[in-house]
Amino acid sequence: MGPAMYPPGSRQPQNLQIPEIKARLDNIRGGYARQMNERFNLPTAQASQGAILVLPEDIGLYSEVISRWESITLNLINERNWTDNKSKVNYIENLLGETEKKTWIQWRMAFPTEYEELVNIADDPQNVISQIRQMFLLEDPTTGSTEEQDRMYNDLERLSCHNVKDLFDYINDYKILAAKSGRMFISPELSTKFFRKMPPIIGGEIEKAFAEKYPGNTVGVIPKIHFTYQYLAEQCKRIALQRSLKDLSFCSRILVPGYYQKNKKYGLRKAKIYWGKPHDTHIRVLKKKHADKVRKCKCFICGEEGHFARNCTRQKGNIARAAIVENLDLDDDWDVLSVDQNEPDSDAICSFSEGEGSTSHSLMAGINEVPYETAMMIMSEEISWRVVTSVPQEIQNCAHQWEDNSPVAQEFMRCLFCKEQTNSRMRAHCSICHLTVCPMCSKFNLGRMLTIQRSNLQYDNKDTLINELIGYTNFLLAENQRLKERIEELEMGKDLDEM
Repeated sequence: MGPAMYPPGSRQPQNLQIPEIKARLDNIRGGYARQMNERFNLPTAQASQGAILVLPEDIGLYSEVISRWESITLNLINERNWTDNKSKVNYIENLLGETEKKTWIQWRMAFPTEYEELVNIADDPQNVISQIRQMFLLEDPTTGSTEEQDRMYNDLERLSCHNVKDLFDYINDYKILAAKSGRMFISPELSTKFFRKMPPIIGGEIEKAFAEKYPGNTVGVIPKIHFTYQYLAEQCKRIALQRSLKDLSFCSRILVPGYYQKNKKYGLRKAKIYWGKPHDTHIRVLKKKHADKVRKCKCFICGEEGHFARNCTRQKGNIARAAIVENLDLDDDWDVLSVDQNEPDSDAICSFSEGEGSTSHSLMAGINEVPYETAMMIMSEEISWRVVTSVPQEIQNCAHQWEDNSPVAQEFMRCLFCKEQTNSRMRAHCSICHLTVCPMCSKFNLGRMLTIQRSNLQYDNKDTLINELIGYTNFLLAENQRLKERIEELEMGKDLDEM
């Protein structure tokens, strides 16, 4: 039957009137819980013992369970030798659960001709597994069925994420649906929609950062998912740093060249003990542009109404309060007023004291984009899962003279693009610029097909090997018998001499 195939779903989703999917699709998950540390376990392959197919109570998991049982069973069957196809089919039948086996027996009893044909083609166990899947689900991707892919593609079209807090649930759902749609590598559609379905506040930024770091990659859904996680993790680290530095209390101990502003003595904070009875340290602050909206304006320095503290020109005022206003760490577009008895509490009533953090500076929480140098690239095709690799200018301008499948020096053994080790049967080397490429990179980066030289390695027939082993075993048995007889003769001769 050949390697198993998984055809893509239809390009246009069906117009089904189903509400938009915003929550997690728990019914399509495999049941793995995320471990929040490095101690994680992969599910066992069960290749030595196999597994019994028992369909779960959750009908939505039928396809998932059969797919996993299929992988386990194929590994188990391919590791064993079978005398005939009938024995192989019977063994697979005994790997079915109670209800599933009864269903299978009824099918082969009702259709004996089809069953005999299945036994004849059971050389590839995939044929038997596909028949079991079709009996239960009437669909099998390995035989060209696209029903499951179309359903997943329709769900993918309806999937969206509007809230940043649901981003990781969206990413995990998108990964599962994209893999099941069968369309991950046939066009850039799913890769593009992955960012477009994110919240607009962050989707465009991540897409731009990915394009700058990995130019040329257009059909990589899983790499985009991994990059998104790393991008968000980096932003979380920066936000944590910004939170730890937001008071800037350490800045008073750092000398900034060219900054000669005199430090103010008094700082402000929201009053915490004001209950209608102002303390000597209580003060009301307001912006000057809102001064015309103030009904009662009483100067903090002289106590008279009609002007603000910073505009006070009275000679008879409170000298201590004048010194406080002069050394108050407050921007020029702000002013202060006195606080009278029984005034209602508000955020504008503050308390000044020495040693408060700066009230005129704030830490800007900006995110700097990582700069990437712009370089000349060897352009790829429009659709690609690879990343474009930059090459030196002399290689780009070289009129290459290719030597296919020829010996090269040790320093030129690796492919320039993928860095993999090449061999004399599958590589191209330029005798001018000493560029070495492998067959995969030659087609992708240079648009040049490279003919792979076939290996001359001859494999022995297994029947010949078995006959040789049998002959060698018989020789060893005969030699062993000869040595035993020789030992007996020597022992008998020794006994005669003693007599």
